[in-house]
Formats: sequence, C-alpha cells, structure tokens
Amino acid sequence: MILFQKNGDYEPVAWVNGRPLHVATLLAAIHVTALVGAAFLYALRLGDWLELFKFSSNSVLHGAIWRCVTYAFVHNPTDLQSLIFFVLELGILVFFGLEVERFIGRRAFSMFYLLLILVTPATLTLHGLIDRGHDWEWVGSMTAHIGVFLAFACIYPSAEVFFLLFFRMEAKWIAWVLMGGLTVSCLAQRDWAFFAVLWAVGLSTWLYMGWVRGIITIPSLPRVAFPGIRRVPPGSGRSMPLRKKPKPAVRKSDPMAAIDPLLDKIAKGGLGSLTPEERQQLERAREELMRERR
Repeated sequence: MILFQKNGDYEPVAWVNGRPLHVATLLAAIHVTALVGAAFLYALRLGDWLELFKFSSNSVLHGAIWRCVTYAFVHNPTDLQSLIFFVLELGILVFFGLEVERFIGRRAFSMFYLLLILVTPATLTLHGLIDRGHDWEWVGSMTAHIGVFLAFACIYPSAEVFFLLFFRMEAKWIAWVLMGGLTVSCLAQRDWAFFAVLWAVGLSTWLYMGWVRGIITIPSLPRVAFPGIRRVPPGSGRSMPLRKKPKPAVRKSDPMAAIDPLLDKIAKGGLGSLTPEERQQLERAREELMRERR
C-alpha cells in the first residue's frame, strides 16, 4: 500500500507498506531501474539506443537539450568496474543524501540534485563553445554523487565517517582528501574537462549549501521609488500621477436581518420571552425602519 505525503517538507514523499520513501531513496530506485533497462537493451542488442541519452556538447548545441539530464541515468551494465562504482554511488546517495534531505527539506534537496546534474553539462558545453573542434561527452552520475557527499560534509563537517572501510575520519577531511586526490589525478592525466567539472560541482555545492543555511545571501538590486509617480507608458512623454483607489462603499446593515431571530423567538415563546436587551434591539430596529419609510 502506498500513501503519498502531500504536506511537510521534512517528511517522506510517501509511505510504502509502512516504510518511508524519501527523495534520495526514490532517486536511487530510478538509477537502479535505468541500469536494469540498459541491461535489457544490451541483451536485445539494442545498446546503441543509449547513445541518444548520453551527453554530447555538440548535440546539445544543436538542440538535444534532454541529454543535459538523461546522461546522469545512463549506466554501463557490461563493465564490472563501472558496476562497483555504481554500487558505491548508490550508497552515497542513500546514506549521505538522506541526511542532507532531512536537514534542508525534500524540495531544497530535489533542486540541489537537479543543480548537480546540470552543472556537468553546463561546464562541458562552455568548453564546447570555447573549443569548437572538440565534442565533450559524459555519462553517469559520479560527479553528482560526489556533490551529495560534499553537501553532507558542509552540513556535518565533524561527523565521523568510515574511510576506506577501516579508518574513521571527520567528513570535512574526507571531502578534502577526495577533492585533492581527484585533482592530482586530473593534473597528472591532463584531464582538464574532469578538473573543471569537479571544481564546478564543488563550488556549486558550497554556494548552494551556504545559501540554504543562510550563511551566504544573494544581494538584490535596490528599488528606487518616486512618490506620486508611476511608470510612464511608451510614447506618452510625461509622468502620470498615481490614482487614488476609491474607498469601498459601506454597506448599510439590514434591520430586518437583525430582528429576524427575535421575531422567531416571539413566535415560539411570545413577547415575554424577550430579554430587556432584546426588547431594546427590537425597538431600535423598528425606529430605523420608520426612518427609512419617511
């Protein structure tokens, strides 16, 4: 049985047989479904169809915008190393992503995950504009899930996490080791595309977490207001004074509506059933009716 939770940003999306379903676990299920679907395509010798969903900077520049999102859900089920990394990524998404979602809310987490997915194609498309002779391609969600762990480290920097399955380290140091190790690998291999994507994801994560937590504020442009003057329509050549809003008309009270309950009471219990206050109210209503008739 599935019960959907409409309200409550810090509540699960739904309950499935009494178990909570969060955005992080729902995203993990979508990734698993995409992997199984890719396995069926390869089994049916239709693996080439996955090329339509991989990111390609040239394809995006020619209108294939959907690739900016679908690339993250394209996984290779034929490579054992890719499957191992896929399992590790799902572990990061389910464990650390769930903690991030509980802290910032499911709406903010959903927007954050979408941001992580879009950072990679945005960076590579910019590379494609700079270097038009090279087509940058990308598949998988590794950089997005690196961003999820970096978000956890931003929120809980002193939380101890198992590192390399044997050592416990604080999340902030693991984040620095992860970013430093990948950066050194990029420099050694002259992989400038991955270097740019890695630090774009790191910077976006830091800015978004700072904004959600209120540490970083986005300044807004000041609005200059001139009293008594509103925006001039094109071609008029002059300012127009603000029109005063007409005051709402005051509706007169209906005396009959006020005495109807009293008349009902008289019909049931007679005139003697009225209290002194009700008798005065009846008399005021009678006088008001007499004035209106004059």
